[in-house]
Amino acid sequence: MLTVFKRCKLPSACRWKSSEGRGVTMLELMAVAAIVSITTAIAGFSMYNLRNPLEASAREMTSQFKLARARAMSSTSAYRLLPTSGTQISAQYAISCDADSADWTNDNQLTIDLSNPVSVTTGWTLCFNSRGTVSTLPAGDSPIVLTNSESGGGTAEIIVFLGGSVEAVYSD
Repeated sequence: MLTVFKRCKLPSACRWKSSEGRGVTMLELMAVAAIVSITTAIAGFSMYNLRNPLEASAREMTSQFKLARARAMSSTSAYRLLPTSGTQISAQYAISCDADSADWTNDNQLTIDLSNPVSVTTGWTLCFNSRGTVSTLPAGDSPIVLTNSESGGGTAEIIVFLGGSVEAVYSD
């Protein structure tokens, strides 16, 4: 059966109609185009982290540090972050940064595993007190270093300031 499209005569009913009377308005087409473009944009931004695992891990780590600081202030307790291995960083909380090692409780919600080729220096501990300031910095106030083991991967330094601010600096 041959379908013939005709333009409507009334401007308020701006539809392209087939001979059976079904049609699609321009507004419906624009809504579908908007939904498709928004979905494509969201997918594109979410795949951005797949290009550089070092930057993704550095962003994830700085976010974890900021979240630990916020939790320390909101719960009026101390939060410490420490590497449990070269690719995992765990969080623990206690009454104060000077608490005994038996008094610390693991917070599994803040534990992160770094992306595969990325590793972190070990041997440091970072503790945020209930005021959000840093009570314990890594040894010698040196930055925490992330390293990408792939060829040409580069490094990222996570710098934690005494006031609790966190910054990531990338280098090749």
